[in-house]
Amino acid sequence: MSNEHNGWYNKIFSAAYDPFMSVVEKNALSGRRRALLGNLSGRVLELGCGTGINFEFYAAAAEVLAIEPSDAMRTQALDKLSREKFAARIRVEPWLLEDERLVAAYPAGSFDAVVCTLVLCTVPDPAATLALLYRQLKPGGKLIALEHVRAKSGLGQSVQNLMNPFWRHLAEGCQLNRDTHATIEAAGFHAVKSDEFDYGLLFIAGVYRA
Repeated sequence: MSNEHNGWYNKIFSAAYDPFMSVVEKNALSGRRRALLGNLSGRVLELGCGTGINFEFYAAAAEVLAIEPSDAMRTQALDKLSREKFAARIRVEPWLLEDERLVAAYPAGSFDAVVCTLVLCTVPDPAATLALLYRQLKPGGKLIALEHVRAKSGLGQSVQNLMNPFWRHLAEGCQLNRDTHATIEAAGFHAVKSDEFDYGLLFIAGVYRA
């Protein structure tokens, strides 16, 4: 793995992530994770599983491949797998989407669903990432997205644009001002359900079809 995902700051960020997010998870995200993930079945690809926060929400009908390039984040996810019993079958790997090991093990059209939760804000090229996810899905497969997105108001967007350079460095590449819903649809996905909610930032919780 590159130092981009495994520098000294990444270790600090990874250790602080779950405690830092605990309030927003309790008040705004956990229930939506459960609603989005609880009915998935078949092969599921989770992009950037982080510390494994989604694992408890998958049902027994899901067989999950969770990929995470950060050693520190992935260590926490593997530790959860070793300590806790989850309904789904879950495999954690250090792969990136373009990794030849992923492509060899899971050719195009291998997955019934792909899951992106608080990760499309961090990938360097969201359009390219979504194109690869689209390729991995079976025809009619689902994309599940739980993401913070660009503000609606001009003032909100200006504030996000002003804060973004600082925030991007503080939060391991997270971008505040991405119009993720539009980028998903531009990649060829069609919204089955897409809800917006506000918790300090504007979020989307959506189900899309390939």
